Amino acid sequence: MTKNFRYAAILFILPCILGFSSRASGQILSIIKADFSTISPNGDGSNDSTKLTYTLLDSVVSLDVIVFDSDTVSVVDTLISGEPRSAGLDSVIWNGEDSLGVVVAEDSYHILIRAQGISETDSAFITIIVDLTAPKAQVLSVNPGIFAPNLPDVVEETLRVSFRIWDSSEKDDLGVAFITPKSGEEISLKKDIPDFAGDGDYEVRWDEDEFDPFIPPPGQGQPDSRFIDGIYQAKLEIKDDGANKGSATAFLNFDLKAPSIEITDPSGTGTLSFRVIPDSILGWAYDRNGITEIMMWYDHPTSDSLEAPVQWTKNDTIFFSAPLADSIVEERAYTIKFRASDPAPREKALFVTIKLDTTVPPPPVLDPPAGVVHSRIYTLTGEAFGDTKWVRISRGGTLVDSAFTQIEPLFARDVPLEAGSNSLTGRAVDGAGNVSTISNAITVVYDPSPGLFIPTPFRPNDKFQINLAQPPVRVLLKIYDLGGDLVVSLEDRSASADPMIPWDGLNGERDAVKRGPLVAVAIAEYADGSKTAFREIFLFDP
Repeated sequence: MTKNFRYAAILFILPCILGFSSRASGQILSIIKADFSTISPNGDGSNDSTKLTYTLLDSVVSLDVIVFDSDTVSVVDTLISGEPRSAGLDSVIWNGEDSLGVVVAEDSYHILIRAQGISETDSAFITIIVDLTAPKAQVLSVNPGIFAPNLPDVVEETLRVSFRIWDSSEKDDLGVAFITPKSGEEISLKKDIPDFAGDGDYEVRWDEDEFDPFIPPPGQGQPDSRFIDGIYQAKLEIKDDGANKGSATAFLNFDLKAPSIEITDPSGTGTLSFRVIPDSILGWAYDRNGITEIMMWYDHPTSDSLEAPVQWTKNDTIFFSAPLADSIVEERAYTIKFRASDPAPREKALFVTIKLDTTVPPPPVLDPPAGVVHSRIYTLTGEAFGDTKWVRISRGGTLVDSAFTQIEPLFARDVPLEAGSNSLTGRAVDGAGNVSTISNAITVVYDPSPGLFIPTPFRPNDKFQINLAQPPVRVLLKIYDLGGDLVVSLEDRSASADPMIPWDGLNGERDAVKRGPLVAVAIAEYADGSKTAFREIFLFDP
């Protein structure tokens, strides 16, 4: 209900009340005022009491401040009783309680200030409202239920929130704040309620173009980082003269994000090639507000048909399956288009290219070795052609490794060797799984005989190959110039019987070594204290 007591501070002088009269020969009281003309003594720290301030023009022998009920007859409390006062500014506080310390009922109360001078009396009343009823509000409706500002090809909308307000007065202060979910901060979209007249139903509106500074139309800038897809708040707050507060919060569903859609099987990016087309294509779609529709198109030579794939729901995600095998019959690339829609409606498209490919790729070409090798690991090089994705490498007919060639057709792959003659071959495999005929065969002879073996010429970061009859504790490799001066000393503690020691071409002072002949001395030390040494001259060519 509407509050029925007056929201005003009433100051009036009574010529005669309760057996005493007002000033007879001169004024004593002046400038009477209250900090708050309406109080709400509910302990919330706002308007819990009021301070009455007045001026005494002369000293008084007796000052009384008495709180009366609205009938101005019943005494509620006596704040000052018969106290002398000097001339000047004086004040007293009333906290809305009676003489027993109990908060009074909601009503208007008249406070008498009576000053008795030596020969005259002056008195005045000031009215204070005690208001313990907070104004109330509730949300009646939010339209539309899902708001998608600046959505292309959709009629411009207005966001409307309806509130019901009661226990209020037309003098109450109120406003509607707009709060973002990202940080919980208020955005400068606060609204007032025009023509507010107290109790009743009111509607607050935000036109779509009011969001343009925060959510620009497509192609007109980046959105404000505080505006994200999610639930916003329109919070109405109302406060009356007594600082009683009421509020109601409307939750606004802002759809600012298109659905997510993804293919899970077959997996991969770019064109997906198959020798045998899978029976179906599987995927999922999700949107916070739900998926209203998933549609697909088959890119077919004679038609571009629209279909709805088989769908099922798990938790809040829509899964779908679309048949493939019977729809892709020609050896070419097909583009399959999927579209997921949410209630806004926002749409997200996904394109998947499936290629039927039964063409066998050409075989790779392997580079022959330069001669006998002395390392059990051989770097095989070669070249792949066409749509080759992998080169499967075999030794003696047994698969030993694969080289990836989808990006770079020239390949190099370390292949383990066995002592003696090794026959290496390769087959090309494309993205669809088609396998080529066998490549040219190369024969790599691996000689594990003990010794120090050096590439000719030796370049920075090449490796010294040292073959030993048994694993050592340490291998020390020293490089000298032809004058016998030490260039650099290297070490290997891998305990391998065929260690490979790299050299970056720098001397012991970390300076670059110049081109020319050098001498390498390898010394292998064994656990029993014995040693094996090898010495070779080589050409260093940086």
